Amino acid sequence: MTDLKAVFARVDALTRMYSRRDVTASMVRSVRKGDFDNVAPGIFPEDWPRPVVANMVDVMARDYAAKLAPLPSVNCTASSSLNEKAKAFADKRTKIANNYITTSRLAPQMPDAADSFNCYGLLAMSVEPDFEESLPRIRVEDGVSIYPVWNRNMETVAYAKVYYRDHLSLLGDYPKLKATLERNRGAIREEKIKVVKFQDDKSCVVYLPECGNEVLEDYPNILGRCTLVAVPRPNGNGTYSGHIAGAYDDLIWPQLAMNEFQILAMEAADKAVRAPIIVPPDVTDVAFGPDATIRTSNPAGVQRLRVDVPPASYQAMDWLREGMQLGGMSPESRQGQQSASVITGRGVQALMDGYSTQIAQSQEMVKFALEQTIRLCFAMDEKLWPNKAKEIRGQDSGVPFKITYTPK
Repeated sequence: MTDLKAVFARVDALTRMYSRRDVTASMVRSVRKGDFDNVAPGIFPEDWPRPVVANMVDVMARDYAAKLAPLPSVNCTASSSLNEKAKAFADKRTKIANNYITTSRLAPQMPDAADSFNCYGLLAMSVEPDFEESLPRIRVEDGVSIYPVWNRNMETVAYAKVYYRDHLSLLGDYPKLKATLERNRGAIREEKIKVVKFQDDKSCVVYLPECGNEVLEDYPNILGRCTLVAVPRPNGNGTYSGHIAGAYDDLIWPQLAMNEFQILAMEAADKAVRAPIIVPPDVTDVAFGPDATIRTSNPAGVQRLRVDVPPASYQAMDWLREGMQLGGMSPESRQGQQSASVITGRGVQALMDGYSTQIAQSQEMVKFALEQTIRLCFAMDEKLWPNKAKEIRGQDSGVPFKITYTPK
């Protein structure tokens, strides 16, 4: 049996270790949704209850995810390039690996994986058994809810996952849970119930921490290894050091400052338009309207009060915008602006070098994650369905094919 007390203590230790990541990720998520007041309460005046500037953090994150999301080609290498049998075996394994990806519908999940990796600092993929189809399935997980443990070989050896479910869906899966939920209704602070899943190479435990650690599932891990692959984003503190950071953690406050500057600029423009009219002393009555007449012996003295806006305020907005583009490694050309110079030869390609380098680095990490995930698929296929004959149909370079294999 699983030592449940040790599991609960380990999960608590993991959540404490990643508490700083959780706070920052929550702030970034709020900013991306435009809920600036969750980060800085009172930032919105009554006249402008929502952001009035482009959400550059969200725009840069979605642009980067779209660039990183396409799947690479997957090929298994033959043990010998001269041996026809080895080449045929590698070709069959390539078709099997690509079948795992296709049947898991991984391509439409990759934008979420790329977004989680870049914006929140962690790419997580789990491999789950599909007993109806007798195949392993790859699932992209939300990196913010994953608390991983790595070994010296950069392999995920254990993880905790925290997620929330509503009462009805939870009772649909666990009908005997009704009495427990009723008994702990006062302890549940949110509309949805907090669920924790912990897995290592020996066991898997699912429980409700807000209901006295009520255990929903507790079963041995027959695969003998963790079925989740977590790859952190390089952050300058050691990729697998346990420090997880997203690409836009430092851009939260510049985004809020841009919104504040824009509101002040609009207030200044409004005051300039609505400024009081200055008239000479001989004017006793002031008429308004496009055809109004003001009788005075000093017409040059009739004017609106000047409300000057310092030019430095607009320059500060430009500085904030440039700083965010630099911090997010998103050049102006990504937003459709080109500043290429024919004289100096500083073209768009030169401006994109830093951005392209970041994409290439991220692609290497995605490749590393996919390699580990596909290995898990092969291991699960061999462990759970060793003698089941399976058939794969597809196309290879436009040519239809059909192969059969037995996982063992």
